[in-house]
Amino acid sequence: VNNGSPGTAPIVRIRGNGSISYAADPLYIIDGTAAADITNFDSKDIESIEILKDASSTSVYGSRAANGVVLITTKKGKKDGKMHISIDSYAGVQSISKTLDLLNTQQYIQYGTALNTNAGLGLPSRFSNMSDPIYAGATQTYAQTNTDWQKELFKNAAISNTSVSFSTGSEKSTYFASAAYYNQDGIMVGTGYNRGNLRFNSDHDISKHIKFGQTLMYSYGDKDNQKETQGRTNIMHAIRSVPYLPVMDPTKLGGYRASNSGTDGTDAFNPVELENIFESKTSTSKLFGTIYLEIELTDYLKFKTTAGLDYTDILNKVHFPIYNDGFNSSPNATSSRESFTNVTKSFTNQLTFNKKIGNHSLNVIAVQEQTAYSTNTMFITGNLPTNAVEELTGLSNVNANGSIQKNLLLSYLGRVNYDYKNKYLLSVSMRADGSSKFAPGNKWGSFPSASLGWRVKEEPFLQNVTAISDLKIRGGYGELGNNGIGNYDWQAVMLSNTQYVMNNALIGGTFFNALANKDLKWESSKMTNIGIDLGLLNNKLTFTAEWFNKVTDNLILAAPYPTSIGYRAPAYTNIGKMKNYGMEFQAGYILNTGELKSNFSANLSIVRNKVLNLFNATATIDAGYNQDYGTDNMTRTIVGQPIDRKSVV
Repeated sequence: VNNGSPGTAPIVRIRGNGSISYAADPLYIIDGTAAADITNFDSKDIESIEILKDASSTSVYGSRAANGVVLITTKKGKKDGKMHISIDSYAGVQSISKTLDLLNTQQYIQYGTALNTNAGLGLPSRFSNMSDPIYAGATQTYAQTNTDWQKELFKNAAISNTSVSFSTGSEKSTYFASAAYYNQDGIMVGTGYNRGNLRFNSDHDISKHIKFGQTLMYSYGDKDNQKETQGRTNIMHAIRSVPYLPVMDPTKLGGYRASNSGTDGTDAFNPVELENIFESKTSTSKLFGTIYLEIELTDYLKFKTTAGLDYTDILNKVHFPIYNDGFNSSPNATSSRESFTNVTKSFTNQLTFNKKIGNHSLNVIAVQEQTAYSTNTMFITGNLPTNAVEELTGLSNVNANGSIQKNLLLSYLGRVNYDYKNKYLLSVSMRADGSSKFAPGNKWGSFPSASLGWRVKEEPFLQNVTAISDLKIRGGYGELGNNGIGNYDWQAVMLSNTQYVMNNALIGGTFFNALANKDLKWESSKMTNIGIDLGLLNNKLTFTAEWFNKVTDNLILAAPYPTSIGYRAPAYTNIGKMKNYGMEFQAGYILNTGELKSNFSANLSIVRNKVLNLFNATATIDAGYNQDYGTDNMTRTIVGQPIDRKSVV
């Protein structure tokens, strides 16, 4: 869940969740190449964004597009022979708009006394010693203290961004370059994010029939993460903290004070202490680029080959110091590092046939694509004897491990677009995807799609209706797959964290923790959509309405089985089914007055979700356990109800 802290990736859902167990994020395509997310990109570099929702339009991107596609095109230079320099900068202040109305010291004592008395429980010992000083040598007593923990935890925070871009072009080449720096302090103390970006795009007409181009982006970001402990967020710690305790206590190691469950009746961690003396940082470096070569073989036949690279290095640094706040303490400092190197390499070859004969227009594409993913992870942690050193030197109780994961996706696509007099439209496609994530015999999935369109405005009976500038009725059907599972989920899980007695001695052992499932196959979605597009007054006023129904079958779920079999982990199996359905409406209005140009739009989406099948008719999937809300799961998924509906148990 996105907690709203600076640098956190946005949560995007297109027509609801597309899976129960696996990722529901859309596919981001930036300049023709897939990207994991858009957190590291500068929004000022974006020229246009397009959202693909229905199966016919998303089928071009195959299995990765089961949750929709976000197409992003970055800026390029213009062939106008001019130099363009742009500077865009802003600065602002963020503040929390609303806080909770919490009890002050007097109210807390009254409430706590009534609560414990009615429950037949004794009062926390602090309640009888409110006239004591808040720490040795202090003149202020507990009764005189009234700490507003929300005020101590939240602050006004600065936000700023500066982008500089340069572009130019001639008849043969265009160039675009930019640099940007973004900085956002968090409204919660101890949080923040800053990022630097560099970009260079170019396109070149090598000859009349050959084009070459590239895009290249580098970004570096540092994020001070929001800290959590005891399974609770810092906001919950602030809510549970008692108002008669001070934030600071110079007599404690570390200088902070926390409540004690025995004397104060609560075990909240000091939220300000957690953010200020504990360290959790994430540093990210990303290199993202594409390169293409396009050859015009004939007037109607083109070949284009594209290579893409998404290289990301992530380093998580965590440090817990030696401290003692009167309730929580640590005699040793603990420091850890976790690094991830994620590399995605893609290669695409596309042959395009585009020809118009009289009133007939035909566009045919054939695509071959290969995408290779790899993730290299390393982790090390250990104890330090002093707070003077935070680096990984002189560690004791060292624990280190690492892993390498890879997967490969191979795809073939054929698509035919036909229109007659720009009036009757037809699109048919077939895509085949092969994924290394599935067992032999189930690696490949085939996903067809088709759509029809009728431009009613082009009919003779509407030619003289000047008020209607556009009217189109369309419908489509398509199938998509989803391979967003783990790289090795179909295989048996082996663990080596066990011991066995042999020759009266304990030795390390390895055992199978889950059964393999060679029958595991693609999740598949079948979508139907019908829509209408209306333009009035030379498209000054536009309106769109669309109905859709998406049924996802063979949902991959972790199916439980009796522990008597001897395996602790569940097996992944295709046993679920659900549907997303609804309506979408969008209205737009263009108002141009002289040099002033305005564009207004509004949209409304009605999306419904229903689970059609799980392990059995009475099966449940409980989720959302969080100490912030108690000891029970917050959501329950059952047949006949939406995914993750609020649990009443």
